[in-house]
Amino acid sequence: MKIFNSQLFLASLILTIGVWVLRGFGILTFLPGLVIWVGIFATVGIGIVTSLRNSQRW
Repeated sequence: MKIFNSQLFLASLILTIGVWVLRGFGILTFLPGLVIWVGIFATVGIGIVTSLRNSQRW
């Protein structure tokens, strides 16, 4: 389960950065800025949950 949480965090991080970069290049200009903010907050939330789950002893 720990590996899945880490992979989920990395996937959300890569997806958010990819959308951010593509929108910056003008390829995904039709996406509103809210999509990037949701991606950032989701990545931070998943990162917090992943670190809390990895710090459990059992």
